[in-house]
Amino acid sequence: MAKLQGSDITGLVTATLDAHRKGAITDLTSDLQKYTALSSIMRKQRMAWEGGEQFTFVIQHDAGGSARASGLYDDDQIVVSDALATGRIPIRHFTWNCAWDRLESAFNKGAAQIVDHIELRKRAEKIGAFKFFEDQLWSAPASSTDTDRMWGIDLAITYPTSFSAAGFCGGNPSGFTGGYAGINHTTYPRWGNYYNQYAAMNYDDLAMSWIRATLTCDFQPAVPYKGARTRGGYAYYAGMDVMLEMYRLIRSQNDNWGVEVAAGSNGTPLFRRVPINHVPQLDSALAEDTDTRSSMASYDPIYGINWSTWKMIFFGENWMHQTVKQSATKRNVTEAHWDLSINPACLDRRPNFLLSKAI
Repeated sequence: MAKLQGSDITGLVTATLDAHRKGAITDLTSDLQKYTALSSIMRKQRMAWEGGEQFTFVIQHDAGGSARASGLYDDDQIVVSDALATGRIPIRHFTWNCAWDRLESAFNKGAAQIVDHIELRKRAEKIGAFKFFEDQLWSAPASSTDTDRMWGIDLAITYPTSFSAAGFCGGNPSGFTGGYAGINHTTYPRWGNYYNQYAAMNYDDLAMSWIRATLTCDFQPAVPYKGARTRGGYAYYAGMDVMLEMYRLIRSQNDNWGVEVAAGSNGTPLFRRVPINHVPQLDSALAEDTDTRSSMASYDPIYGINWSTWKMIFFGENWMHQTVKQSATKRNVTEAHWDLSINPACLDRRPNFLLSKAI
């Protein structure tokens, strides 16, 4: 027989406030476990510019050719090299907002307030904006005529339309016949990322392809220059299928993989001591969701990203700019708007690589 509970006594319920966690909430706002790209580029690789309608950078795409053997009383042989090209990254503008009636604030204060209703509404919109940005970072616009989407990772780290051999064959992105940042891979073949395919997640196939990629992309400048990348800027990214295989290999202590795969101090899989990070947008389960996933999600991709070659370009006058104003049509309503002008920029594609199953 059920026992009598306090909730069964109508007078007690009417006269008594429930206990609650004042000022605290449980956060179920997003399906994303973490914001991998956003945290790497937005917080650590920001670069502001103060004027102009787009960001411009210069690449030096070839070495000079004047070096030769010489002898006494040798005649000069002047060689003037011209090996510069200009890349251009446009700006993209984004906004989000929320609103509240002044009576909401009046009701939600003092002893009656469990949590700050208005601040949580602002927080929800900010989280929604961050998820929107993370999804865009792991995708790409369909063509150069799309002026709404960010230039995400899939635009700079690409795969060839016809694959024949591993190499720097990640060329012009689909829909960008002039090349990424306006630099044509056909004209400048060093302006491309490394790409290779694998068939099986074993040492001879995947591991050797991975090792080859890390060695091939390890460029070190012969002469120092301003803006040089760092060798320690790498991180690896994969979807759930690849991640689970890495965990399985660690658990089995598979000698066939040697010391290439190990567990970090927090259990995160490492490949040659570099963390492998799970990215929901690379999961095959999202393969049909074109708004929130990478175009590579169906092919078990592994991205090797050297974040020192990336910058989140932002317009200094419009970094999280907040405008608070009264509604034009509702006398008691206040609106808050946030504006952001940004675009990711890969300033050197060659140190970045992509591995995947056959496309």
